[in-house]
Amino acid sequence: MSELSTVATAQPVVPPSVSARFAAFSKPIFASVNGAAAGGGLEIALACDFIIASETAKFLLPEVRIGSLPGGGGTQRLVRAIPRAVAVRMLYTGDAMDAPSALAYGLVTEIVDSENLDAHALALATKIAANAPLSLAAVKECLRSPTTHRSVRVWMSSAISGFNSCRPPTERRAVQLFVTVVRQSFEEVMENS
Repeated sequence: MSELSTVATAQPVVPPSVSARFAAFSKPIFASVNGAAAGGGLEIALACDFIIASETAKFLLPEVRIGSLPGGGGTQRLVRAIPRAVAVRMLYTGDAMDAPSALAYGLVTEIVDSENLDAHALALATKIAANAPLSLAAVKECLRSPTTHRSVRVWMSSAISGFNSCRPPTERRAVQLFVTVVRQSFEEVMENS
């Protein structure tokens, strides 16, 4: 019983608010991993939208080896990022995953040689930043709650009001009609699934 109380009272290395802030940020966030993303480092990376790794990167949550547990969302996010069986093994053993395995399981977006890692991440970020900001924010919101369509409705409403504020009345009516048709189709799909 004393072992369980030690685990329950262990303090996380990364306060949950740090990874939660990353996850809640409305813009895409990138993690470049060149070396080990261990414990809190992996928890922060898991809260990012993209993890770009060097060929030597390693990923692990070793907390169980020291009588602690991942306190910054690592247990929940790892299970959502990779197959459950693989995540459970990592969490219970504290073993590391190498970059090729992380790519194969979908933990990382891609592997880049270490000399070009930051430049590659910046190039991808620049490409994404060239897209419509409201659309990017809406995609991120939908990714946060993939099982509900409330976020899509909220986004559609805010997009319409933002669009309508700077368009002539004929364009506003066309957009309203389009959104009405899309919303009806979307609701039909959600009802039938």
